[in-house]
Amino acid sequence: ELVQRLNHENRVLAYHDRSDGGLFVTLCEMAFAGHCGVDVRLEALGASPTAALFSEELGFVLQVAAADAEAVLSLAQESGLRGYEIGAPTKDDRVRFTSAGREVFSKSRETLYKCWAETSFRVAALRDNPECAEEEFASVGAKDDAGLSVSLSFSPHSSPLTPHRGRRPRIESLRDQGVTGR
Repeated sequence: ELVQRLNHENRVLAYHDRSDGGLFVTLCEMAFAGHCGVDVRLEALGASPTAALFSEELGFVLQVAAADAEAVLSLAQESGLRGYEIGAPTKDDRVRFTSAGREVFSKSRETLYKCWAETSFRVAALRDNPECAEEEFASVGAKDDAGLSVSLSFSPHSSPLTPHRGRRPRIESLRDQGVTGR
């Protein structure tokens, strides 16, 4: 309900659940999608950085504008949720975690993205043309990778197949061929 309200108010810049793989995977995947680095401070999440990063309990991460952070945290508390301001995206293309003022992990987004994508690459190399799979994998996480882009060959407002009949969907998922969602 809170996320729907914030989304309706156009305050949500990004959202990701944190169950599978914990906070570490969640924030890495957000950095991959955003083509950016991220600086994360773990102090508010407990004494153990490992527990904070790899717990697979229910939860989610919201990215909101810095100007909205305090109000969003207040709304979360009013809704009975615990919220923490833990970090921000960066332009330096590194995924960095600190705790108690000490860096506990830092790697380039490209390196992490390659690790994350390797299983899909290996499956594609067996299933598809291995040369094409290799070519695609070589570009994974590169700084000049434009990521997913959409170029519709039709107008969604005039298509008889549009199920929304002129209403915009609240959330829409776009995936490229081969994206597994992991």
